[in-house]
Amino acid sequence: MGVGIVFALCVGAAIGLQDIRILYSAILGLVASCIAFKQLVKTQAQILSRGKKLHLLPFISRLLIYAVPLALGIRQERYFNLIVILLCLWTFHIFFILEELYVNYRQVQRKKASGEYK
Repeated sequence: MGVGIVFALCVGAAIGLQDIRILYSAILGLVASCIAFKQLVKTQAQILSRGKKLHLLPFISRLLIYAVPLALGIRQERYFNLIVILLCLWTFHIFFILEELYVNYRQVQRKKASGEYK
């Protein structure tokens, strides 16, 4: 849901400002964000379920996933906007954190209403 909102805003900005680089940058950032977030979730699940000790390799691979769009944004300024890439790279993380905060807040409010919390 949140990713769609960000993408729609970027499309609107690209049309309004008549700058296709915003759209290219949004796509690049959102795709990299999705891949990095899925890799993070997969790694955390493996660590929790199997107790794997390979913490460094997934961390380095996630850094490389983030480095590719950033390097493209810096290197290919004619095609990409670095600010938009940076904003879109953190989209999945930001919306996941906001969703978790909202869910946990609602749980606390329900427990307060039922008298579990004093």
